[in-house]
Amino acid sequence: MTEMTVQKQIFTKQADEKMKRRLQAMPPTMRARQLNVLHFQEFTNDYRTKQSQFLSAGISGYIVLFADFGPEKNCYTPIREWFQNKKKRFWSLSEEEKNELKEQGKLHNGN
Repeated sequence: MTEMTVQKQIFTKQADEKMKRRLQAMPPTMRARQLNVLHFQEFTNDYRTKQSQFLSAGISGYIVLFADFGPEKNCYTPIREWFQNKKKRFWSLSEEEKNELKEQGKLHNGN
């Protein structure tokens, strides 16, 4: 045998022994698994998937609710009207709330 093949055999034998020792040892802790390169790659792929899902949902929401398609009605008009009504009701006061604020002197007739 040549010197190179002997070195390869020694290296593979040492690697095999090291692997057997590791397999016989305690299983890796959760932290060790988190630091594992393969797990990190899985995490980044999962992160990218979630990131793209949030980005897609945000862009879709913007298109449906805010994008300008011109003055004529389109397929998003009913949901836009519903959204505008909800937004208007959220940011405005009911008559009962207005009366309470007037009684407390916090709301003037001009408002």
